Amino acid sequence: MSQTRERPRTKSLPGKHDVLLKPISRVSDGGHVDWGFREAGARFGPCGRWSHLAEGYRRAGDAVVGAALGEGGADVLVFPAVFLYRHYIELQLKSHVEQLHEMGFTGERRTVDHNLCGLWRRLREALGDFGSNLPSDAISSTERLIGEIGGLDRGSYSFRYGEDKSGNDLLKGTHSVDMRNLRDVMEKLDNFFTALDQEINDEQEVQQDLNDYLDPSE
Repeated sequence: MSQTRERPRTKSLPGKHDVLLKPISRVSDGGHVDWGFREAGARFGPCGRWSHLAEGYRRAGDAVVGAALGEGGADVLVFPAVFLYRHYIELQLKSHVEQLHEMGFTGERRTVDHNLCGLWRRLREALGDFGSNLPSDAISSTERLIGEIGGLDRGSYSFRYGEDKSGNDLLKGTHSVDMRNLRDVMEKLDNFFTALDQEINDEQEVQQDLNDYLDPSE
């Protein structure tokens, strides 16, 4: 006598009508991917796509660290947290190199690779031409911090996979990360980039005022 096997009770499973990237119907339900393009020409700067993307990764890093400290699980959450913060740094560097290039303060555009140290060298050279008024010790400390994470994770693989394509340990010698300290120091880096944003915005306004004065017909 055959018996009908009872279907085990499970949590909700994917169905044929499910869609991952469904457009929002209410503002409270989600976010706009095209936020950075809503104003004409707003490609870069505090209201541009690059800064918008960078800010999102930094906030996500903060949220992951907050979850790890509040709910536990730091041993697994440390990987996405560091990756999110690293990607924030990469986007900020690429954004500022591109901005300063367009303003004529650097001959090289941003690169398409993920080398933080290389990106910082381009930005540091551009800051010399730009004449930033940021404290020299803050610039040097920022360079040291970027070198710290850029040296450990040269290609943006270390905290995503932990090993290279040959199976070599990319985090060898790194045993733990103080996530509270990580978040606090990342806040200081964010303050640095925000101050640099303000300097660049001020210079852009000066250049625009000068252009309007020289050619009032525009």
